[in-house]
Amino acid sequence: MASGEVLIMQGIQDVFGGPWGVWFSVFCARWAVFLFVPLAALTSWRKRDKALMHAAYEAAWAALLAFMLAMGLGLLIERTRPFRAAAEEVILRVPPPMSEFSLPSGHASVAFAIAFALAYGSPSLGLTAFLLAGLVAFGRVAAGVHYPSDVIAGVFVGLFAFAIVRALHRSLRAKDLRVRPQDPPPAF
Repeated sequence: MASGEVLIMQGIQDVFGGPWGVWFSVFCARWAVFLFVPLAALTSWRKRDKALMHAAYEAAWAALLAFMLAMGLGLLIERTRPFRAAAEEVILRVPPPMSEFSLPSGHASVAFAIAFALAYGSPSLGLTAFLLAGLVAFGRVAAGVHYPSDVIAGVFVGLFAFAIVRALHRSLRAKDLRVRPQDPPPAF
């Protein structure tokens, strides 16, 4: 008998079983995460807002840390991917991932780390970023490579990675401001 998570996956795969649904699932699973790059870069560049520029830098570092944390946790937890564990119930819609393990989702971890960073820099941009991260998480489940709990864990890994990067960045900036000599008063 299938677990509750497998039943959820089957339901999603049934609803998105037509050609357009499969295309949408695959797009979200494989390519939507790359939309964060132009979102962060263009927004921070276009507005020339220092807070957004810092958010874009933090997003990049948080994404890297989230990826490393997700891969490390995957090796420690060793949860089998659903398309292997429930091969008769779950359809694999993308090429098999290089990592054998599913918990947590690396894609969701990275996507949510970026979303948290961008939301910190701009709440209105954060709404778009969280929507995009949600699509990435949905796609990973719909494609059969992650259980719903894997992507939920990815949200927390992303938040943790962002929190670490934000704290380090804030600490470094504070230290930089303390070390930097004061500007001399303007000469008249």
